[in-house]
Amino acid sequence: MSSRQLAAIMFTDIIGYTALMSSDQEKAMNALRENRRIHKECARKYKGRVVKEMGDGQMLSFNTVFEAVLCAGAIIESVSDLQDYKLKLGIHLGEVTFDNNDVFGDGVNLAARIHEDADPNQILISEAVYQNIRNQAGITADLIGSRQYKNIHQPVKVYSVALAPDLASRIEGQEKKGMAGKWRILLGVLLLILVGIAGLKFFDTWAVSSPESGHTIAVLPFKLIGDDHEGQYFADGVMTALIGNLNKINNLEVRSRTSVEQFVNPEETVREIAKELGVKYLIEGSAQKYQDDIRIAVQLIDAEKDKPIWDEQYDREYADIFNVQSEIALRISEAMGMVITQGERRNIEETPTESKEAWDLFLKGQYYQRRYANFNELPDIDFAIDFYLRSLENDPFLAQSLSLLALALLDKHWLTVQDDESLQDSIFHLISKAVKLDPDLDLSYRVLGAYYFKGKKDTSQAVKYYRQAIHLDPNNQDNYTDLIWLYISAASIFKDQQMTFDSVLIYAKKGLEQEPGDRYALLLRGVGVAYFCLSEVERAEDFIDKSLEIEPDNILTLTDKFHVKLLNNDYRGMLEAAMENTRIRDEGFGLIDLAKAYMLLEDYQNAERHFATFYAQPEDKHAPINFERTGYAYTLRKLGREQEAEEQIKLAEDWIRKWMDEQDYDLAKVYAFLGEREMALEHLEQFEPFYGLELWIDDDPLFDILRTEPRFLQVLRDCEAIATSNGNQVTQRLNEGVYPTLTMLNQ
Repeated sequence: MSSRQLAAIMFTDIIGYTALMSSDQEKAMNALRENRRIHKECARKYKGRVVKEMGDGQMLSFNTVFEAVLCAGAIIESVSDLQDYKLKLGIHLGEVTFDNNDVFGDGVNLAARIHEDADPNQILISEAVYQNIRNQAGITADLIGSRQYKNIHQPVKVYSVALAPDLASRIEGQEKKGMAGKWRILLGVLLLILVGIAGLKFFDTWAVSSPESGHTIAVLPFKLIGDDHEGQYFADGVMTALIGNLNKINNLEVRSRTSVEQFVNPEETVREIAKELGVKYLIEGSAQKYQDDIRIAVQLIDAEKDKPIWDEQYDREYADIFNVQSEIALRISEAMGMVITQGERRNIEETPTESKEAWDLFLKGQYYQRRYANFNELPDIDFAIDFYLRSLENDPFLAQSLSLLALALLDKHWLTVQDDESLQDSIFHLISKAVKLDPDLDLSYRVLGAYYFKGKKDTSQAVKYYRQAIHLDPNNQDNYTDLIWLYISAASIFKDQQMTFDSVLIYAKKGLEQEPGDRYALLLRGVGVAYFCLSEVERAEDFIDKSLEIEPDNILTLTDKFHVKLLNNDYRGMLEAAMENTRIRDEGFGLIDLAKAYMLLEDYQNAERHFATFYAQPEDKHAPINFERTGYAYTLRKLGREQEAEEQIKLAEDWIRKWMDEQDYDLAKVYAFLGEREMALEHLEQFEPFYGLELWIDDDPLFDILRTEPRFLQVLRDCEAIATSNGNQVTQRLNEGVYPTLTMLNQ
């Protein structure tokens, strides 16, 4: 999809590159590689994007002129000490059209024309750029004259730009100082808020809840009455609502839903369950909804005595559901001898909506969305979206439905949402409405963070809203879980230098210090993935196994287990993980993992069978991992089916170039397969290791033809150095006590 927008466009190219190529090809190639590296790093630092390469030329785009000029200064500074080549560089600000990862328009043409006039290592800018930076301290611009360029109707004033040597460091210092000032203001505001809260507390005339340490409780999974399995959503919803209401009592410790889900059909005794959960009281219950009637049975158990101290059965109309849920929480607190404050009672009795139909449909949507998170089945997310839409037909102002509908749309369309402005607008409308309706609902800010990350690729805005969710509820572990997965995705997929696995593990430790949330298993999996990406395979496997203890049927975590076994060269273990995956779901990621495992075990007949089955599915089933067609091509070649192999490698290359942000590793495999050693090596040398690939590159069979190449051996040495550095960092941070360990899970 094309879009028009104002952007700063930069053109650069190497002076005399053609002559250098003729006289010394190796030197020219080295210069080209170094030039790419410099542009890539500087663009990332100053929030720009390398749009495309044209031989020795580079075209970059920026959202602001200031960032473009700073980036230009950094590029010139980086090449100024090099002997092999010099650059010419030009920048123009204008309206351009972005279409399919390319940029067009007069703004592009003018930037290209301006850069051609530059002297060696000179930065030239247009009048439009000059007007935006002329009052910026540390930047000087000298008019060199007006130029009449081909196909440009009016003469253009062109300026030569110079930057003060310490400009970048000064700006960083100002940003830090600005942040410090903001924090001082924020602390002052917080102090006023706290004083105000203290004053309000004084006027609460009801008694404060008893702080006795014995007030610890867990709500075990509610059983479904009858054989209507479609009604499981209702039993789950009653359990979740009861946990939520009990959590509104300040001095009552309530174990999370995730903590108790392992006890769906427990073999342990009441005492054993309570001991494992560290609680004095347990709640058991069952629920049923039949048309407009409900039945809810609940009992409160003193676990130490293994004796019920309160029980009740509620046979009511569904229209009375909120009153029943509030009454249950209040009766339980009374049975434990707690005295509830007026504020706590008010919070418990607060209803999310006046429409019982809207709430019932919301619970159904939430049930299917949880199923989708575990099993990645597209019909589940479609069911969730349908139920949320129907919920909003009954109550257009239900913030929970608005938020989770927006999240469901992001989950379903994650591969295409960045190119669909209409879908982006719809999602933003939903989540903005949710935030306005309930500005204190942390869920809405989490979804807003997901929107900016998945929909806009704006990691800084995403982090801002995820942190706002943590600010609203610092005890909600799910808020930390979502934040660390933002960091994981940004660091491993988009290679955002500000998003590090160090931050992942620091936030993960803070999250693990909270009561487990709904996505505790996902948090543990995130820790495993972070250690995996830092080359710490054994630690990664420990946390992934812990995650699988909670959600043994999570196919994505089983795929992580597969990759851990891969990096340990445990091909049999890979096969077992893949088979377990396909046992749960006989399509999807498990099939491709099974195909790869057979390929590495040199069982090419079975490998081909599973590759063929996987890629015979509708495109929406396999599109996200079309790059694995390289393995399919390798397998077909081993079976002597060369023409089919070439067809698969072409499909892989087309998809990699169109969809993948980080292409070098997979393009290197394509070129190695095609026997183009030079291009394969060039891409490997540009490759920046992620997701543990620095440990796998030496064993990847696609690179067999490169094994003895000196440049390939140097890549291996570089990868080994990265793994060693990662290991040293992990050891240091563990010693500092800021990274999570298995032992903290048992404390």
